Order: sequence, then C-alpha cells, then structure tokens
Amino acid sequence: ETRENLSTLSAIHRECSAEESQLATNYETCTGNCESRCATAQARCGLYCPVNIPQPMPGSPVPSPTPSPTSCWYDTSQVKDDSAVGLYHEWEANEYYKKWEDNFQALYDEWTTKRENCKESVGELNGCHTGCQSVHANAYERKKQECTEHQYDLESAACSGASRSCYAYQSCHSSLVNIYRADVASANASQSVWYDEYRGIMRVECLLDAFNASILSGASLTSALDACQAMTFQPCTAVPRLCLQIYPLPQTEQCNTTFTNGSLQPGSAEWIQTHYSNMPSKTTYEECGAQCCVHGPATTTTTTATLVSPSPNCSLCCSSTDDWCVR
Repeated sequence: ETRENLSTLSAIHRECSAEESQLATNYETCTGNCESRCATAQARCGLYCPVNIPQPMPGSPVPSPTPSPTSCWYDTSQVKDDSAVGLYHEWEANEYYKKWEDNFQALYDEWTTKRENCKESVGELNGCHTGCQSVHANAYERKKQECTEHQYDLESAACSGASRSCYAYQSCHSSLVNIYRADVASANASQSVWYDEYRGIMRVECLLDAFNASILSGASLTSALDACQAMTFQPCTAVPRLCLQIYPLPQTEQCNTTFTNGSLQPGSAEWIQTHYSNMPSKTTYEECGAQCCVHGPATTTTTTATLVSPSPNCSLCCSSTDDWCVR
C-alpha cells in the first residue's frame, strides 16, 4: 500500500512539474515578444529623437526674386506704392510671416506625430512587461509552489511509511509549534498595548504625586512636573510580575527511523535518482524538506528553474523631459 501511494504521489509531482515547465516556456515566449516590441520602440523613437533637439532647420522661405537691401527697409521715407513695389508686393510683412508660420507648423506637426508614435510604442512595451509579470510569471510562481508542496507530500509519505509513529509525533509537534508561535505573537502584541496603557497610568500617578507634594509640603510643582515628563517608565522594572515569561520552543526529538529492505530514504542519492531524474525542462526538485530526510549531494543533473525578469530599459533615446519614456 505504501509503495502504491508513493508511486501515485510521485506521478502527481512529475505531472505538476510538466505544467510548471510549460508555464516557464509561456513566460519566456512573452518576454521574447517584449524584446521585439523593444526593437519597434527603438525604431520609432529613433525617428522622434533627432527632431526633438532644437537646431537650425534648412529650407526656410526665401523671397523670389531676391530684393535689394534698400527695397526691404521699413522706413517711412522708403515706403513705395503698389506700382513701385512690383514683384515684391507678394512679400509684404503679413504674407512673409505667414510663410514662416506654415513652415514651422509643418515641422511641429512632424514632431508631434513622431513623438506620439514613440510614446505609443513605449506604452506598448511597458504594457508587455507588466503583462508578462502579472500573468505568466505569477502563474509560474504559483505552480512552482504547488509542485514543491507535492514533493513534500511525497517525501512525507515515505517518512510515514517508514515509521508511522515517528511521523505522527513530528506532525503533532509541528502543529503545536505553529500554535505556540501564534500564541507568542499574539501575547507580545497584547503585551505591547498593555505596557503603553500602564505607562500612561504610571505617568498620571507621578503627576498626582507632584500636585500632592506641592499642596501638602510646598514642594516645587514645576520641577516635579518636569521630572514626570522626562521620566521613562519601565513596567517590567517597576512591577516584574507584569512581564510575560515566554518559555523557549522545545526542540524536535529525532526519531529512530531506519530504512531497510531496499526502501529509499528521502534525500538520498537513490531517492533522487528514482523520483527526480529527467525532470522537465526549466524545472528542478527542491531540497528534501520532510523530517526523515538524509541530506547529501545530488547524483542527478536537472535544469535549474530560473525566470529572469526582463529589464524594461530599452536604451531609448528620449530626453529627460519625456517622463513617459523608459530609460
């Protein structure tokens, strides 16, 4: 019965590892898509960055035919009527400025379009990284934790099969240790509140004593009040019986568990070879965590599971004023 149970638990662990491997692959595929989005963002922002730097622009409008210097003076003595202006009539001030406005409006429209294209690509890139983390990486981590728990179930079952009474003791001890730790945490939290309240009471008593001494014996009230304000009240020192006595956690006693008749002890080289060899890609087994484990060097090689979060820095050329740009 124990052997069949171990076979079932081992199969469950390996099936979970296969799912973990697939989730790791999904994450890597997602990050690969982000890399392609990075290239797209670099290309689109590469068009935006050069026009985002103020510089002299060629191709400014020039009047044609080119007037002589004297014909462009705006001196009242030089003003000519329409017949005298002739070919230069079209270059009156308003029309000249309009041509400049049209020229820079085109440049501004070009800058705006390229900036929005860059900004859109950066947004898609950031969204890609966020999606990989929130969907695929988180799913992988949950599955990895689940597989670790299945491995622990497998190893614990082996320990139980070797010595049920030992396993019962270990389970009981573990459960009581959890209760003990919870009780200690609760007691410490409550004690902190009680101490704050008791310090308040002790300070009030000090102030009352100062007033009584001033009334009954004429002692200086000011110095007594200052002393009360400066005093540090320690409840444990003043009333030791108020302090909680936290007893140390009892250590687990080692069971005399032995594995005989070819049984495989969790954590041994034989155990690892039997249950954890040829693990699916991007997965590995954890260190034996059951109570009866023997800790020794592993004899099999597995693919280490590591998910490296991609850096959002795409080496984009945006300026420091573009706070939406990943740098």
